[in-house]
Amino acid sequence: MVVQRRARGRAVAAWGAARVGAPSPRGAPVLHAVGDESSRCPRAAPRAGCPQLRAPAATRRLGAGHGRTVTIEERVRGRGGVARSGDVARTSTDRARLADAVRDGRLVRVARGIVAVPAAVPQGRALACGGSLTCVSALAVRGIPLLAEPAALHVAVPRRRGPSLGVVKHWGGDAERSGVASLPAALVHAARCLPRAEWVAAADAAVARGMDPARLHRPRAARGGRAMASLIGLIDARSGSLPESLLRVAMLDAGLPVQPQVLLPGIGRVDFLVDGVVVEVDGFAYHSGRAEYRADRRRDREAHRQGYVVLRFTFEEVVHHRDRVVAEVAAFCGVALPAPHAANDR
Repeated sequence: MVVQRRARGRAVAAWGAARVGAPSPRGAPVLHAVGDESSRCPRAAPRAGCPQLRAPAATRRLGAGHGRTVTIEERVRGRGGVARSGDVARTSTDRARLADAVRDGRLVRVARGIVAVPAAVPQGRALACGGSLTCVSALAVRGIPLLAEPAALHVAVPRRRGPSLGVVKHWGGDAERSGVASLPAALVHAARCLPRAEWVAAADAAVARGMDPARLHRPRAARGGRAMASLIGLIDARSGSLPESLLRVAMLDAGLPVQPQVLLPGIGRVDFLVDGVVVEVDGFAYHSGRAEYRADRRRDREAHRQGYVVLRFTFEEVVHHRDRVVAEVAAFCGVALPAPHAANDR
């Protein structure tokens, strides 16, 4: 009994010494300092498979140095904002957390077995249809300016399937992991849905962001190949805004000699130079401040001093009354347009 008490006393002393950094008494069993992983195991040299040293599965995925668990929302966001329930919640605990996230509104159950963050609900609906967002739906998600929000969901599916309520299906195309078709694929599909001038405006914005227009080409013998080739010929990455693209296409259709984004000495860069007439489109993005307004007036005075005629048009005029805008530009250029002029035809 005395021997056992002495051994127990030495063990307690060694434990206290380990906490304060003092050397342990001779012959005492070696224990590890508080906070050391191996102190959780009663043996000095714990086995690799000791269950007390195993980190939770979600923590292990984050790697060494991370002490928190990956949330269900983070798993869904890591998959582009939309995922199948079985891919992010494989245990009963995860399924309970998933139900809580849906109940709290942090996630949305788009369809049976599919969840998404609120901002990615359209991608979730596309996944439920077995495809990816495409056409105007994909362009809107990727930030390409459009005149109006898509009225229906446009989905690319790899093979023909039955109709879905509120969904416009485009045949052909593999499902993207992100749930959103690439810009070239979306523009190819949008050529059948968007009016000609609006499609060119969307393509202008895509090319300005670095998309190669060659990725839009189709064999001329293929269905829609000739029409696509004519559309590609109208793309101009120099366009500064959606209304500029719309007006450029309308003026070209009217046969006017359009030069976009011309740098004039002493004046600066103008939207268009049409047979000596400066044409400017005032959009909301740049021309909404007082400083921009003053700079535009100074440029106009300098242009008048150099002998240029300056015509300014608003966003609403270009979007809703392009025929009148083109007719006015043509009148100042001395060009007679056929009547009635259909520059605003979509």
